[in-house]
Amino acid sequence: MVAAITIFILTALITFSTSFQSGPVSVNVMRAALQNRSAALAVATGGSLAELIFAGLAVFTAEMLYPIVTDWEPMAIIGPLFMVGFGVYLLISANRKFLKGRKASIRKGVPFITGLQQGLLNPQIYLFYCGILLSYFQFGFRPEEWLHRVIAFSTGAGVGFFSFLLLIIYIVNRRGKINNHYFRGSKVIYACVGVLIITGLYQLISQF
Repeated sequence: MVAAITIFILTALITFSTSFQSGPVSVNVMRAALQNRSAALAVATGGSLAELIFAGLAVFTAEMLYPIVTDWEPMAIIGPLFMVGFGVYLLISANRKFLKGRKASIRKGVPFITGLQQGLLNPQIYLFYCGILLSYFQFGFRPEEWLHRVIAFSTGAGVGFFSFLLLIIYIVNRRGKINNHYFRGSKVIYACVGVLIITGLYQLISQF
C-alpha cells in the first residue's frame, strides 16, 4: 500500500512538472477558459483521461520490459538516465514561450471529445511513461504486484496532468488573458523538476 501511494505521488509530481511543455490539450484548455470555464474543464477532463489511458498501457508494456531489465544490467540505468536527461531538458526549455507555434481548435459542443481526441493523438506520451516505468523498477515496481500499482501509476498520471490544467484555468480566469510568461520562473514547476532530477540521480548513484 505504501509503495502504491509513493508511485501515485511521484507520478503525479512528474506529470505535473513536465506538463508546462505546451501541447494541444493545454493550449485548448487555456483558450477555452477565456470563453467558458465549463468547456475548459471538459477539455481538461478529456485530455487527462487520455493521459491515464496511455499510462495504463505503459504499465502493461512493463510485463515485456521487466525480464529485460532484470537480465541485462546496463538496462537498469536507462530509466534513471531518462529522468535526469528529461529533467535537464525541462530546465533548459523552461523559458520558451508557452504558446509559441500553437493553435487551438475546439469544436463547438464537444469539448470533452476534443480533449480526449487530442490527447490520444499524442502517442509520445506512451513512450514517456514507458521511460518513467523503467526507472520505477529500481523502486521495487514488479509486474506481479500490478493490481493496485497500475491504478496508482495511471491515476497519478491523470491527476498530475489534470492538476496542471486546473492551474491553467485558474490563472486565465484570474487574469482574464493569455500570457506567454505564465510559467516562466515558476517555483512550483522548478521544484517538481528538481524532484525528477534528484530521483534519477539517486537511482543512478545506487547502481554503483
